[in-house]
Amino acid sequence: MKLFNSKRVVALLSALVLTLGAFVLPVSADEPWNDAILDWGVECEGEHTYDTEYGYRCTKCGAYRIVIVTAPKSTYGKEGETVQITVKAEGYGNLTYQWYIRNATGKTYSKSSVVTDTYSVALSEKSHNRRIYCIITDGVGNQVQTDTVLVRRQATITKEPSTAIYAKMGATASVKMTAVGEDLKYTWYVKDSGKSGYSKSSITKSTYSVKMSTKVKNRLVYCIVKDKYGKTVKSTTVKLKMK
Repeated sequence: MKLFNSKRVVALLSALVLTLGAFVLPVSADEPWNDAILDWGVECEGEHTYDTEYGYRCTKCGAYRIVIVTAPKSTYGKEGETVQITVKAEGYGNLTYQWYIRNATGKTYSKSSVVTDTYSVALSEKSHNRRIYCIITDGVGNQVQTDTVLVRRQATITKEPSTAIYAKMGATASVKMTAVGEDLKYTWYVKDSGKSGYSKSSITKSTYSVKMSTKVKNRLVYCIVKDKYGKTVKSTTVKLKMK
């Protein structure tokens, strides 16, 4: 006598699989799944509830997310200086990074060659006011975009004045300097021999000029340059000498 009917067993097993199929969960908690890959049949109301132990997944619906731990920030730097913008993120699998940039005169963003978590750029006229953001992708294809930040070139003296300027009595002594930046303002300070401190000059240009006299002889002069962002830089101190 047969103990079982093989056809009947197969039919019963098939029915059982169909009945339980909707309740089958991943065998491994490390299996890469998200709400685009696996439908648990559970809708999250409001915010997801994430468990960081297995790569920031929702304990209700299985959705993964990327967490930006440290967001990039706008930064300043001097002419020629290399500045860095960094983003720190966590998520499932190996995260990849793609930075996008748009220069001040540009209309659209272009893909940068930088594919790490840190974007570096040397500040110049071209890179001043460059807009930058990063798209981060996790191991299952989820993506998140950072806020857009700026790199700005702050007031920078590109050519310092000479430390000593010579002029004959009655001749004009001129202290010249060259600076770059946005909406620069110049404030000159002077100190004559015998004075204890500096006083503000009325000259507001990039060149300080004065006729040489016994009062002006050995006068000390320097300039504070300020840009529209409030960043300042101080020039070297110059001594006016009589020939």
